[in-house]
Amino acid sequence: VWTTRNFLGGGGRILDLTGRVSKVGVGDPVDWGLANSICSSSKEDTVGSAKVNFYLGASLRRPAFLSPNNTISVSVYSERRSEFKVYLRQETGTTVLLRRETPRRRIPLSLAYNLSYGSTEATAVSFCASFNACTPDLVELLSQRRLLATLTATGALPRVNNPVDPSRGSIASIEATVASKYIGSSTLQQFTRLVADYSWYHPLSRDVVLSWRLRGGVIFAPTVDVGGESGNFVPPEQRFYGGGPNDVRGYQRNEMGPVVYVVSQTHVDSTSAHGLPLSPDSVTVAATGGNTIALGNIELRVPSPIFSSRMRLAAFVDAGGVWQRGAPNSSGIRVTPGVGLRISTPLGPARLDVAYNPYDLQAGPLFQFDSLGALTPVPGQESFVLNRKGHVTYHIAVGQAF
Repeated sequence: VWTTRNFLGGGGRILDLTGRVSKVGVGDPVDWGLANSICSSSKEDTVGSAKVNFYLGASLRRPAFLSPNNTISVSVYSERRSEFKVYLRQETGTTVLLRRETPRRRIPLSLAYNLSYGSTEATAVSFCASFNACTPDLVELLSQRRLLATLTATGALPRVNNPVDPSRGSIASIEATVASKYIGSSTLQQFTRLVADYSWYHPLSRDVVLSWRLRGGVIFAPTVDVGGESGNFVPPEQRFYGGGPNDVRGYQRNEMGPVVYVVSQTHVDSTSAHGLPLSPDSVTVAATGGNTIALGNIELRVPSPIFSSRMRLAAFVDAGGVWQRGAPNSSGIRVTPGVGLRISTPLGPARLDVAYNPYDLQAGPLFQFDSLGALTPVPGQESFVLNRKGHVTYHIAVGQAF
């Protein structure tokens, strides 16, 4: 980040130039043999781990806009971002942001208008399961570059003693996003997304902290038609996904919630001809996300018996669910307990969490793909279930889970 003040001769204008590069997995051009070792799960990700993520942006800020408590900024950017095993989003756009915060109440409020032109790559089964786009031509149509315009209102109430490693206080936030053709969005990019979050931290003694968090969200979308198929299409990057180091830790990242299963038609024909069951190794899983999410976490952090000034232990219970309202195979709330280790670093606590998960993956439709890439449901497998490979899940991350 490079910042210059009093840009273009004063007035308090601030110019920020930002660049960022990251990677969520391995794959060309970054591999270095990691795909066969600690990042072996990335080999199953043909979307999110395929390319390097980046962000390049320039933002011009003007403090004291119409009021000493207001700040307005205009940004232009180009970025590529991805979510593991779910989607890859590339876009170029501009954002106008108005932010207000009073010195007395210190409740940040913001209203942002974003207009971007880009495309989203996702697995073919994600489009097939969520919008009945099961042929390559319809998938290509939904993956085309188009305009996305959103109006987002955000409010927050931070009341914690430490934003990196809080031990006292609370944080509340709410966000509402609207994408509509009336503000410039494509007809295939229309939805309303609401998310609320509340976290609470309470010291039971000098070094023992009890914390909990609640999070919920819903998405509404109008019915649209594409290629003779109709449905409530929500772009993959806007849906809710569950599982990972910061929500329900008994699941790997994006493993909880609606999923679909895929197998080659050749394998289906071969096993059917010989009267054999499908081999689990021949079936791949793809998260499709949902339009409703509910999460709850509770965690107790205590000093370690050794190196107590730098190391802490944790016990937690995570619960949550992700649903597609009105769809079959919806699962209930999943509860996964676990324990963790926290080590203080200059960037925040580095943590190792180990969680127990007694559940299988969620039931979902099984699709078969032919040599041309077209997908069709496997008859009699509308509620296919694939067993998880183990009941213990490990997560390594930096920063508290909430």
